[in-house]
Amino acid sequence: MDSKANGALMRAAPLAVWGHRLPPAELAAAAAADVRLSHPNPACADASAAYCIALAHLIAHPGNAGGALAAACAWASEHAGAQLEG
Repeated sequence: MDSKANGALMRAAPLAVWGHRLPPAELAAAAAADVRLSHPNPACADASAAYCIALAHLIAHPGNAGGALAAACAWASEHAGAQLEG
C-alpha cells in the first residue's frame, strides 16, 4: 500500500490513446482502475489519471503542451489527493 513505484504509469499511454475522446472524468476512472491492478496507493491512481488526461489532450491537440498541463492540473486540483498538488 505504501509503494508509489511508477510501473503503472508505463501503462498509461495506451489508455490515453484508447480514451482520448472520453470526458476527463471517465478517462481518469479507467486509468485509476488499471492502476489498482498493481498499485493500491491512491497517489499512483491520481498520478496515472492526470498523466492520461495530459496525454489525451496532446493527442487531440498536438503540440499544445500548455493545454495538456492545464487539463491535468484542472483535473488534479478538483479530484486528486494532496500528494499530487504542487
